[in-house]
Amino acid sequence: MKAHNFSILPLAAALAMFGSAASSSAAIVIDTANAVTFTTVDNGGPGSETFTNAYLNNFDATVYDKLVFVASSEGITSLTTLTYGGVDLFEAVTADSSNRGSFIYYLDNPTVNGSLIINGNANGNGIGGTLFGLTGTQAG
Repeated sequence: MKAHNFSILPLAAALAMFGSAASSSAAIVIDTANAVTFTTVDNGGPGSETFTNAYLNNFDATVYDKLVFVASSEGITSLTTLTYGGVDLFEAVTADSSNRGSFIYYLDNPTVNGSLIINGNANGNGIGGTLFGLTGTQAG
């Protein structure tokens, strides 16, 4: 299995973007205690993966203002679809460097829980990342 190195810079950029949408009197809370990580093995297989809610430790996105997805992959450089509980997430940042993709997506006011389904543009050597929630944010 290949290691997926996560850079804090894309995450910091995304959080700064989300922070600018919040009112000046509200504090944004990043819930790292209940964040869940996911990863696939280096199988060189298709660029689609499904992580059931059970695999995600029954993560409850409905308690947050915003669900955030941060991931990286070798071989997958863009996501064609990304859903959580059957609902599309919105792209915030996608970066491609030497056939390695980095992704940040979000969903405002999630109302359902379920599987995380990732469909990429190519076969990859796995994808890994984190799902976490934010409170104190506004839409967008």
